[in-house]
Amino acid sequence: MSLSFIPKNRKPTNVSSGGSWIPKRESRPQEDKPAAPTDRFLPDLKAPDMQPKVPGEAKTETAPLSLDTLNWAQQAALDKLPPIAANALHHVWDVVGANSARAQLLELLEKETLPKTDQGQTVAESLQKLTTNSRGYGIDPEALTRQSVALLAQPARFTNQGINTYTCGAANLQYELTENPARLARFIEDITDEDGAMTLHGGETFVRPEGAEQEDNSGRNSLNRLIQSTLMNYAGSSRGPYNPSTDTFADGEHGLKILEVARTAALLDGEPKVVVHHNGGSSKEFHRIMKSSKPDETFQVGVSWNDQDHLLVFTGQKDGQATFFNAQDSTTGSMAMDDFLYKTQFAVFSADKIEGAELPEDSIYRPGT
Repeated sequence: MSLSFIPKNRKPTNVSSGGSWIPKRESRPQEDKPAAPTDRFLPDLKAPDMQPKVPGEAKTETAPLSLDTLNWAQQAALDKLPPIAANALHHVWDVVGANSARAQLLELLEKETLPKTDQGQTVAESLQKLTTNSRGYGIDPEALTRQSVALLAQPARFTNQGINTYTCGAANLQYELTENPARLARFIEDITDEDGAMTLHGGETFVRPEGAEQEDNSGRNSLNRLIQSTLMNYAGSSRGPYNPSTDTFADGEHGLKILEVARTAALLDGEPKVVVHHNGGSSKEFHRIMKSSKPDETFQVGVSWNDQDHLLVFTGQKDGQATFFNAQDSTTGSMAMDDFLYKTQFAVFSADKIEGAELPEDSIYRPGT
């Protein structure tokens, strides 16, 4: 059985068609839940006629920052860099130029992100290669470098789904991938080169779809378009190639199904995932699992949000408050856990998170390989 979320202005197809069906959301999955919460705290959704925000671009300022005048923590981090990573840092420093971009690069230095490796390649080297090696047609290497530094330094600010797109699942995968900056940096370097493909250690290959570099009036910067289009292309590949210009697959459908999201998250994280449906039968254990999450634990959840089916990244809980990231408008927020649970329809859990849980088998969905 296949599950999907129907994003903004999307109607479910007939149940008999199978592919887009989702179990009906129960109106009261728990006996003692609070009344339906309001969304007063939420920012207004972007309207199509608004000027799109293009994040990740740095402005040019005077009095440039210098690697010769670092604070103690930055200098200590620089001194620990392997020579190859230090050389790469100096190259990227010259490329990004502006103070705002250099400040983001210093964040990566101080947090010791630059020497992290994926398959033997450091973050600094991946960033360097964005300008030392050829990029795909239509991709600006210097803009790509600035946007990549911004995304790695401040993922919540610079991960954006855009306006009127069905890419919430892919944007969330992008946000989750920032937890492994070396993999994300290599992912960016590989999918934007002339071949446009990135292969994981297990052999799975992500391919940049044709047209991903083109402006689409979504308000996303080029890096968000490239990453999200590539993730859409891989995750929904069973339905044919993804067309970035129309935001559709070969079958004419929009958006990722929740099991496609779970399967792709499992590959990127390197650990199996399961989807658990929040209903009357699973409610007690579902609540226990969610409320036992660590303060910084992240996974995707399907929610009813502003009268739409939507995907958020749950980013942990503490003192009865759930925290989350919303790629629709690049915001983080919090909400009383009970109110958040009331909105939640599904969660993409790590498989080991439900070990020993007394969940009905028909509430658990396992993505295929």
